Amino acid sequence: SITEENEKHIIDIYPNPNNGFFNISITSELYQNSLLEIYDSSGKLVFKQILVNEINTIGIPNLNYGIYTLKILNNSNLIKIGKLIKQ
Repeated sequence: SITEENEKHIIDIYPNPNNGFFNISITSELYQNSLLEIYDSSGKLVFKQILVNEINTIGIPNLNYGIYTLKILNNSNLIKIGKLIKQ
């Protein structure tokens, strides 16, 4: 069914805005071979991490406050893009 298909691709990023630490919840069908990339406002890759669990705690305390572009790729295919706000 359509619902089950959509539920396989649930990705939740919280809290957002955050203070440099946030969680990525990703369904089990996706987190294997998934990669998180964070880009600054100029488009420079500033953080990269392989996602190894259904819930991943990410720390970016060394990054400046601001708005970042977050991308999640699975086997090199883009599956999620969004804004991440560090404040």
